[in-house]
Amino acid sequence: MNCILSFDIGGTFVKWGIINKSKIIIDDKFSTPQKSLDEFLKEISKIIRRCESKYSLDGLAFSLPGTMNTKMGYIVHGGSLRYFDGINMKEVINRKFNMKCSIQNDARSAAMAELTLGSLQNIDDALVCVLGTGFGGAIINDRKILHGTNLYAGEFSMIVENIDNKKQFLGNLLSVPALVKRAGIVLGINEFSGEELIELVKKGDGRVLPLFDEYLERFVNALISLQFIFAPEKLLLGEG
Repeated sequence: MNCILSFDIGGTFVKWGIINKSKIIIDDKFSTPQKSLDEFLKEISKIIRRCESKYSLDGLAFSLPGTMNTKMGYIVHGGSLRYFDGINMKEVINRKFNMKCSIQNDARSAAMAELTLGSLQNIDDALVCVLGTGFGGAIINDRKILHGTNLYAGEFSMIVENIDNKKQFLGNLLSVPALVKRAGIVLGINEFSGEELIELVKKGDGRVLPLFDEYLERFVNALISLQFIFAPEKLLLGEG
């Protein structure tokens, strides 16, 4: 059985799966290495060894944060994972594992999946917004994903807001881990998860609701602005 081993790399978790003919055979996840590219490659090596004894792997596919030239395999900016900055991912993977490799920005990967197999199959113009460690995006015009002359089209994380006379990036303001961390500080809890935060929000916990409401207001305002700028037929929301 010829398969592709695919990795969805987020700032907090790496989700991976074996894919055959657009079907996910197995899937799992591990915590995203934060320190170095070597640490990241060690984790990838473990998954490859685990899978190649059971499946015939045709290659690897990586969905990553940041800005990249997908044809060349060159990552200009690694987003929340700066150890990807300035590397050629295709060359690194081929040299390390002797395997073919393809890369794509995470939000654009989501857009490609929706265009091919999901809710955008009959849609010409759309926006895909992905919340995670940052605020990723993909712009679809006439069923083509726009990259821009500098490859930064759809990088909604880079939108600048002025908060208390300080310029801040929207990706930092809408970072889900940052929201969870702030809620943990308010609660006096060091180990606190997004799932736990949502449960408290559902219960109407007054300690975290102001933080959550502020976050939602900023997110909705961003969507309103994007809606008026691009006027898409459909706007898809996802989580990273």
